[in-house]
Amino acid sequence: MCKKGDIILIEASITDEGYNLPRHSFIVIEDEKGEIKGLDYDFATTIISSFNKKNKEKKLSYPFNLEIPAEKTIINSNSHDNKLDGFTKAEQIYFFKKDTIEFKIIGHLEGKLLELLLKFIENIPDIKLKLIIENL
Repeated sequence: MCKKGDIILIEASITDEGYNLPRHSFIVIEDEKGEIKGLDYDFATTIISSFNKKNKEKKLSYPFNLEIPAEKTIINSNSHDNKLDGFTKAEQIYFFKKDTIEFKIIGHLEGKLLELLLKFIENIPDIKLKLIIENL
């Protein structure tokens, strides 16, 4: 069972544009079952991507991208994490059902960073949120 703040690795998912997204990391931001647009879900996440020094400034220039420093994550020693700094596209909320995906918990966010992320998302205007339900 995953909980808020867990970093999970999902083997295969679908983006809002219908693209297959192989093996990617996500942060769990809601761990309660719910319903969205008439569809049941088990948890909600935001996607994590890494960046290098060259593209860091560009990636963080987008208003709803939030930096996720590697030192603010606690990663399981047996995971294949790249140990790079990254960011989450906080306006993109991915919804999943556990019985339709293959995933594993690879770590979690440090407590203060999780609080910051949740507050950051709360302050994004509803019209700017992208609710991605393609994986339900």
